[in-house]
Amino acid sequence: HAQEDKIRAYCTAKGWELVRIVQDGGYSAKDLNRPGMQDIIRGCTRREFDVVVILKLDRLTRSVKDLGYLVEDVFNRHGIAFSSIQDNFDTCTANGRMVMNILATLA
Repeated sequence: HAQEDKIRAYCTAKGWELVRIVQDGGYSAKDLNRPGMQDIIRGCTRREFDVVVILKLDRLTRSVKDLGYLVEDVFNRHGIAFSSIQDNFDTCTANGRMVMNILATLA
């Protein structure tokens, strides 16, 4: 619940309407084969939202390869921004993309 509260507060502070919270309780972020992750991918392809907000990068994926796929083939291809609260980056900027790549490597 604490993660959800932080995401809600972040969206409120940014003036963004929160469309939904997606959870993958009991699943590891080792791959993208998770119900919640597949829901996010479908939502991106349907352009159901403008931004995917996560608390921390390792909650989304621990794979650099999967992160590259998500950012390039899912988010960017469909015009979806990507923001990580604790990692403090936004993929709309070159610096944000660089920080994201470094953090993905460490995760």
